[in-house]
Amino acid sequence: MKKLAVIIVMATLLYGCNKLFPPKVGCSSEGTKRLVAQIFNDELAKHLMNPLFKGNVDKVKSSIDLSLEAIRTDSHDEKINKYECKAELLTKLPLKAKQILQDPAVKNVLRKNNVENTGEGIKTSITYSSQLTDSKDQQYVEMIGHFNLADAITGIALLGGFDTSTATTEDTATSNISGDTADSKNIVPSEVPTQSKEQDVSACVEGKTAAYRNEAGEDAIIKYDIIDEWESECKTAQSQ
Repeated sequence: MKKLAVIIVMATLLYGCNKLFPPKVGCSSEGTKRLVAQIFNDELAKHLMNPLFKGNVDKVKSSIDLSLEAIRTDSHDEKINKYECKAELLTKLPLKAKQILQDPAVKNVLRKNNVENTGEGIKTSITYSSQLTDSKDQQYVEMIGHFNLADAITGIALLGGFDTSTATTEDTATSNISGDTADSKNIVPSEVPTQSKEQDVSACVEGKTAAYRNEAGEDAIIKYDIIDEWESECKTAQSQ
């Protein structure tokens, strides 16, 4: 019988500190949380070096709001002052990225990788340890579990979730009627069947999505800019 090997991706980080005033190394200490965030950001930067990603790495990193919640201390070895910890690592995402999370294929990939959609972003469970080195002048943190979150964000980035270079159709519409023109003055909102038009556009986009997946496969991931293009085509068709 073949043996199965499980490979765990572990990241470590050392942080220099003053011997006379060593930092608190507990699971919830500010220094520990700062190092956890740094480990994740370093891993994310590595993931975003993907040759398929043509965007700005710093832009992606600045677009996510990282936080550590539900921090638990699993154990504390008082002899060496080492903490074993668990927590939820969360990232809030911009609107375009959150819209991509609604794609059934993306949902399926997230579920398989133990990454959860929170509504405002995504999260995953991590474990980490924290202690001082023997020299007492460096804090040492090891972390596992964050790899999948970095991988998910990279996937969202590849789908255009952090691309703000193209204006949305709503932005275009707003800019078109922002001027004080005679036509805009004569529009009576209550007379425009907005809800009906939106339903027609939605049905049109759903039809294009179904046709695409019928050819490419049920789990095929559709880039946001393609969906945006379909929406524009459907709105144009509705207005004719």
